[in-house]
Amino acid sequence: MNCMMGPTVLVTLGVLFLMDNYHLTRGSTFIAVLLIVIGGVKLLQSGASTEGHRQPYPYYASDVPPATATPQTDNTQVNNNG
Repeated sequence: MNCMMGPTVLVTLGVLFLMDNYHLTRGSTFIAVLLIVIGGVKLLQSGASTEGHRQPYPYYASDVPPATATPQTDNTQVNNNG
């Protein structure tokens, strides 16, 4: 249902313009019908099952990947090569 908003709005606008050409609607019904259709699609999107679908990619606050732990070096040995 996530990809259905655009096609549904386009079909609704097409039907509304067709009805307007035949003088079956008023101008104020365009916005009302369009808002009802958008609300219906949003309602269907919120209730749609995600069973068998891929989960969306995780969102990170920035492009910087999480920091990894830096290896600790052993500084207890003394090097006297000199």
